[in-house]
Amino acid sequence: PQNPNRVYYASGFGIWRSDDGGRTWRAKSRNLETASVNALVAHPVKSGTLYVGYGERGVFKSEDAGRAMKHLPVSIGFPSSIAIGVDASKRTIIYAGGEGHIWRSDDDGSRWTKLLSIKGGAVAIGIFARNPNIVYTAISGVPYMYVSTDGGVTWRKWKVDIIEPTAVVVHPTSPQVVYIRDRKRGVFKSSDGGRTWQRCNHGLPQTDHNFSRAPLAIDINDPRRLYTGYIDGLFASDDGGKSWRCIFGKIFAKGIAIDVRTSAIYVTNGAHLWRGWWVEGAPPPGVYRSDDGGRTWVRLSDDGLVNPELGLIALDCAFNGTVYVGTIGNGVFAGERMAR
Repeated sequence: PQNPNRVYYASGFGIWRSDDGGRTWRAKSRNLETASVNALVAHPVKSGTLYVGYGERGVFKSEDAGRAMKHLPVSIGFPSSIAIGVDASKRTIIYAGGEGHIWRSDDDGSRWTKLLSIKGGAVAIGIFARNPNIVYTAISGVPYMYVSTDGGVTWRKWKVDIIEPTAVVVHPTSPQVVYIRDRKRGVFKSSDGGRTWQRCNHGLPQTDHNFSRAPLAIDINDPRRLYTGYIDGLFASDDGGKSWRCIFGKIFAKGIAIDVRTSAIYVTNGAHLWRGWWVEGAPPPGVYRSDDGGRTWVRLSDDGLVNPELGLIALDCAFNGTVYVGTIGNGVFAGERMAR
């Protein structure tokens, strides 16, 4: 990511963007019907380039910070995961998955090749940032992790006791270390490329809620530090998943993004939608940021964010900075530099 002040946020029905650190927001839904946003990724190098898995419509791309979206020619009815990498020759490599299928594009989305087709549901994809040919894939309803080291030409599968994986995160410098977040079973870790797994739930809520987002993120500046979201709050680990502690309680943490330059934490709180889980004294819904590892939090302004239903969030980390968010029913919004 090239713009640490640009944040993207997505939820059930669209994407919003902020370019001023969340002070103001603008909808970014041109060329996109109102539908569920299942995946939201900012390009790691090209500022203003955004990829969206959009409900039943497939995968979309924007090259102008969300002002216009172009449908990409890949046959995924419900894309649930998108992963972007840049190889040694500076090509943009895209992986996209959904409904048990994994596709790859080597030309930034113009042409696609199907890599894997497994009878299953939603797909979670993670790639090694330094070599996007190393890819890990978990599929809902399938108790295996699929691993490829040659860009998806060949795959190996390793047993893991997952039910509904929602996120796969690969260590930024050690490709053998990978984490899975499962919606019902918490966090799993492998230190040997997926061959063996251990559950890493010490300190996490022992709940089994219907929490579809269940995010997981890693701080590339300190890879021992992980973040995951629950309906009960945002949790952090400082020891590679061995133990967890709550750093922001009483929020429904549906999306997490980490600033690659400063390690600032961004989280979306959507607790207001789940009235059955509402906790007295819970913070109001919105986008929150912490600049001190979660000790203190500031709620970003919702000026212009007409629908506060929050979900996914992404940061565009170029120097001028934009925040992107999405909402149910109101499309994509944007705003500018991240406030300090």
